[in-house]
Amino acid sequence: MLRIACINVTQEGNVRIAPVRTFKDAGIHPAMLDNVGLAGYGAPTPIQQYTLPAIKKGYDIVACAQTGSGKTAAFLIPILSNLMGKAKKLTAPRPNPATFEKGVTPGVRAEPLVLIICPSRELATQIFNEARRFCYRTMLRPSVIYGGGPIRDQVCYLFINVLACRETDSDTDW
Repeated sequence: MLRIACINVTQEGNVRIAPVRTFKDAGIHPAMLDNVGLAGYGAPTPIQQYTLPAIKKGYDIVACAQTGSGKTAAFLIPILSNLMGKAKKLTAPRPNPATFEKGVTPGVRAEPLVLIICPSRELATQIFNEARRFCYRTMLRPSVIYGGGPIRDQVCYLFINVLACRETDSDTDW
């Protein structure tokens, strides 16, 4: 971790982002802050120090960093934190269990709120596992979809969960 903390960051463009030094300073949702701690993150890495405030302010970013520098958390933390603040507003109304009649009462299904597209099944699985850690004890449910898996099951996961990671290196068209 000490080597990563020493990495220099170069910003390009007209806008300069002030880095955050702690996750508390990043203004993330309290549930996300708890999950970041439970996941073992102590302090933000250099890439996280700049991307957390940039994404929170709505800027688009392009970032390059070495393996193990915290790139996945750098984009997942602010995106999921933002959704956590809106989770109740984004949820579909649930039918009343006392009056629900199967086949008569319209069903309810979730729709993806975020779609992350990545080049390989391994990376999709890595992002999914990290998203699961950050969504712990929240209303958000990640899922992963990739080629070679049962299509029916994956489409079902897509409509019952709110975050999807998809790899692009497959023969699956949808």
